Amino acid sequence: MAQYYYLVAGLPDILQGIPKKGLLYDQVIDEINDELTEQDRTLLELIRYRFDCDNLASILEGKSDFDNRGVFNRLELEQEISSPDEVPAFMQEFLEYKKEGKEFFPGLGLKEQILVGYYGTLLENENQFVQEWASFELDLLNLIAARSAKGLGLSPEKSVIPLNDNAEKFAKSSAADFGVSGHINWLDAVLSNFSTPKKLEMAIDTIRWQKADELCDGCWFGVEEVLAFTVKFNTVARWMQLDPETGLTRLNDLLQSMKSMASKQNSN
Repeated sequence: MAQYYYLVAGLPDILQGIPKKGLLYDQVIDEINDELTEQDRTLLELIRYRFDCDNLASILEGKSDFDNRGVFNRLELEQEISSPDEVPAFMQEFLEYKKEGKEFFPGLGLKEQILVGYYGTLLENENQFVQEWASFELDLLNLIAARSAKGLGLSPEKSVIPLNDNAEKFAKSSAADFGVSGHINWLDAVLSNFSTPKKLEMAIDTIRWQKADELCDGCWFGVEEVLAFTVKFNTVARWMQLDPETGLTRLNDLLQSMKSMASKQNSN
């Protein structure tokens, strides 16, 4: 298993340079990728494919939205729609179904059908961080989808991704906590902030950061630390687009957490 002493130790330096030259997402990811083995680079791509799923759905629905945190640019994805051979296998399969006029996963919305393939791929990956991150993200995504649907007086079943044990509860439960509060310790942090979009975004960020830390705890200088950093950095990049002032605050939070982690590692 590869160890990334210099890369992890150098991440604070990369972050410190961002306020001066602006957030260059691709440049930061490229610097990380240059240090990874081919196998570990694939794991990093798996995390970033989440944004490609949104982008592919956006293009197919004729929307202009595009998230630059994905692996593929817009032109590449547009070309893949007619001839899919570079995108990951789950996207190729989805696009082949669509060409034939079939639904990849009947009963779900278009983006949710793509996400079935995405999260299914992560759950089957051998890396424990990737597996557990997928399971966590599924619960988070399904909670938000189910709560949003209920708020609109709609059935959640069309937007809940049925890949783990809690999915049926999110899709069918009439309880305020969907019957999962005993299994999900961050549930109230989401539901209590649901009516205030910015507070909800911040709460979700905090939950994601805590989960990322939990999943890489003890994996000193392993790829898990790199993946956890990327998860957090992705939230910083999002805030830089939505609200640069908040983005800089989150960037500083990430910088301080990396320094704290480095200090903890040096003491062991």
